[in-house]
Amino acid sequence: MTAHSKDARKELDRERKCADILEQAMPVFAAQGLDGTTLDSIAENSGYAKASLYYYFHGKEEMFKTIVIGSLDALVTRLDGIAAEHPDPVEALEALVDHFVDERFARKGLFQIYHQIQAFMIRYPDAEDRALLIGRLKAVMAGIESLFARGQVSGQLAGNDPTAIAEMFVGMIFGGVFFQGGAVLPGLPHGEFALLIKHMLFRGILNAS
Repeated sequence: MTAHSKDARKELDRERKCADILEQAMPVFAAQGLDGTTLDSIAENSGYAKASLYYYFHGKEEMFKTIVIGSLDALVTRLDGIAAEHPDPVEALEALVDHFVDERFARKGLFQIYHQIQAFMIRYPDAEDRALLIGRLKAVMAGIESLFARGQVSGQLAGNDPTAIAEMFVGMIFGGVFFQGGAVLPGLPHGEFALLIKHMLFRGILNAS
């Protein structure tokens, strides 16, 4: 085996372990919050020694930042895919709801972490990292806003301010997936929840007259 292939395998193993640590850290951040989370609690949940965590990350703040940036990058990529796959803006928005619901069921605690981003940016001292996070958030919102703008141009969606509507749309989705099936409130099955949230977002809660 060549030195190059050994280095490649070593880097691949490092990436795999980093991803595993972050996945195990996610429910800890979700349950205990950024302030309440410690490396000891992450080590206990992940099965890695505390010293091993320090080998891969500088601290819990770097873990939190990496989880958020990775998730937002993946979301921007998915938004681009949704826009390309669904020329109809309403179908695209429904596909976006499906994506958020899928993430809520597949990645436990992700949306609780999203709700901590603002507090993290206020307390985190690195201005460059804060700017990086803000840039990712703006990219996500720009992608969602473009779907609403397309729907308004086509006459399928009401309103004349796609920015404000996109922000409210995201707020409603994040609120729904944050509380649904959490630690206290019982949750609906995956499919039923997706149908319910789409019905409420697109048709409201009033009976048609």
